[in-house]
Amino acid sequence: MTEPDRESPLIKVGDRFLPERPGDPQELRRLRASILQGLFGFVFAVSFGCLYGFLGSPWSGVAIAAIAVGVAVAPFALRRGVTPFVVGNATIGITYLATFVVASRSGGFSSPAIVWCFLLPLTTYVACGSRSALVWAGLASLQLALFFGAQLAGVQFANDFSPGLLALLTISSNAGVLFATVMVLFVVDGARQASERAIRQAQQALERERLLGDMHDGVGSQLLGLIAQARAGKLGGEQLVSGLEGCLDDVRLIVNSLDPVDRPLETALGELRAREAPRCEAAGVELSWSCELGRLPSWPPGSTLQVLRVAQELLTNALRHARARHVSLRASLTDAPQPWLVLEIRDDGVGFDAARPPKLGRGLKSLRGRARKLGGSLEFSAADPGTRAVLRCPTALEPSPPA
Repeated sequence: MTEPDRESPLIKVGDRFLPERPGDPQELRRLRASILQGLFGFVFAVSFGCLYGFLGSPWSGVAIAAIAVGVAVAPFALRRGVTPFVVGNATIGITYLATFVVASRSGGFSSPAIVWCFLLPLTTYVACGSRSALVWAGLASLQLALFFGAQLAGVQFANDFSPGLLALLTISSNAGVLFATVMVLFVVDGARQASERAIRQAQQALERERLLGDMHDGVGSQLLGLIAQARAGKLGGEQLVSGLEGCLDDVRLIVNSLDPVDRPLETALGELRAREAPRCEAAGVELSWSCELGRLPSWPPGSTLQVLRVAQELLTNALRHARARHVSLRASLTDAPQPWLVLEIRDDGVGFDAARPPKLGRGLKSLRGRARKLGGSLEFSAADPGTRAVLRCPTALEPSPPA
């Protein structure tokens, strides 16, 4: 067995090491599919070449033997860096010509070899992709049409076999094509399963990255802030409770975003309301809530989490700093040209002077950063009295990056 070269990335296929193409799993699957089909094709070609030659058609035997030679050369070409696309198309081309020769020596359109035309596009698809498969499907159809047209025109093709032998060859060809089709389906199914596994692994990696980012930037940063204040002796009992409640809220948002069941945003906002309502009541603040998102589909968990964090932070700011007596949240959709989410949170607290807008602190800048991750914006304005914050973002969202 050949040992791999440490300087060039290789993959093990059977008992050989072949060049690996980093970052191209589709090419790797086609490489393995080509080798598997090549092994079967070699056995298929040798068996049928011997059978046709032994039964009285040497020209057919030679044509089929050419397929075996092409298949035998394919592994060496692959090891020298020739792509499966080139090798696969070359081998199919040899098979296409061999089909024409064998059909010409065994009755034309009535030949057992005609059934091979239906196998060409399928095997090409596995090794070379859909475009090559469509090309060979067209060429195979052309070959079928030529033989059928020749039969209608009364053209007489040579026939090296008796009716009994022709029937035997027809059964053998049909059985071989059927077996080859089943093998190809196994290859395709294996490639599909590998692709699904790769997609799942990528989704899990993205979800882990998002979760780590949420824990670091959310709960982690809040706990670090509490620790720093405690060491400086500036953390009172109420501040500690408030900070820990914020950490707990963040953990709840993260856990809710991991729910495997797709939930509409309206449902997620409803759960946020259930947590915020008791706090508003304890603080003597009246909370109004309006959600009109019936047409809004489920969002990716990361994007839902961004919206919930913005809403939660704005509500918390209104309770802690605005000295408000009434806070309202209203979520709705715009109509044209495309539906956008509009989330408005308004309070009747101290607010700010509209002529001199306040400087945004780190927390509010972070909220605007979350809005940008959603592809939208977050704007603040004076409500006279109080403050009005409006989040606008598109509803056709891709999975959001880590918060």
